[in-house]
Amino acid sequence: MNIPVTPRRDIVRFEGVSKRFGDHYAVEQVDLAVREGEFFALLGPSGCGKTTLMRLLAGFETPDAGRILLDGQDIAGLPPHRRPVTMMFQSYALFPHLTVAKNIAYGLRALPRQEAAARVDEMLALVKLDGMGDRKPHQLSGGQQQRVALARALAPRPRILLLDEPLAALDRKLREETQAELVALQRRLGLTFVVVTHDQDEALAMADRLAVMQAGRIAQVATPREVYERPATRAVAEFLGEVNVLPDGDGWIAVRPETVVLGAAGLPGRIGETAYFGDRTRYVVETAQGRIRASRANVAGETPLAVGAEVAVSWPPGAATPLAE
Repeated sequence: MNIPVTPRRDIVRFEGVSKRFGDHYAVEQVDLAVREGEFFALLGPSGCGKTTLMRLLAGFETPDAGRILLDGQDIAGLPPHRRPVTMMFQSYALFPHLTVAKNIAYGLRALPRQEAAARVDEMLALVKLDGMGDRKPHQLSGGQQQRVALARALAPRPRILLLDEPLAALDRKLREETQAELVALQRRLGLTFVVVTHDQDEALAMADRLAVMQAGRIAQVATPREVYERPATRAVAEFLGEVNVLPDGDGWIAVRPETVVLGAAGLPGRIGETAYFGDRTRYVVETAQGRIRASRANVAGETPLAVGAEVAVSWPPGAATPLAE
């Protein structure tokens, strides 16, 4: 899903941005750039500061220190309605008493009536809800309600669209389908999308680049492949999917389970646990260096390893990444 895009200039820059609530720093000394026309993800656990950073960009919060630049201009004191930024909320925040069309038109009240109606029709077609403009939100499925919220956010034609946990309320199959649709829509429109999520798979699948946040700070910014395969810190490695963190001299290395080879040569061990996931089986191998997880694709006709089987554990030379604390 990660289609390469032509590098573009920075549209947003956070420079030394901090935000406190009482004695707690929600965001502390953040430096971050988002490029024009990219799908950018803010990823991290609850309470890491990612939503606060998004709200600062939207104008719902004001930084205590630092600058937020849009096209090189400081917008920290600009109210939300004067920013070319719209936000799609996790709850969708649809008006239950209004029709789909009127929900979408809510942010277009400054436009002439005919132009607003044409824009609504355009948005309905864009999100594949043609013919549903007269329905009320309660008459729609969860996925359709999400599309209405997306259409309403896109209707004012913002420069930047902010999406707060946009797929959290959807079931797994619909979530995966919507991921692909969001990426395709972003590519088609050429807008800058910034998504906040705690879901690693979601960020890896959709983003051109992502920032992993930890305790109000940026831990790493890179492409999804770089962050997953070359995590900068132990916290980043352990947050993004399964990983083996193993001692290496005076430090630590990260080894992903899918790179671990179970064979006849390497560190000796014994299978302690197995877990079947359909397309793969996860093995936990007890070794002198501790428990090492390995993920092996299931092949038709192949006999799986049993608990208690003796194996040797190894991995390719480039599979281990040194970690900073």
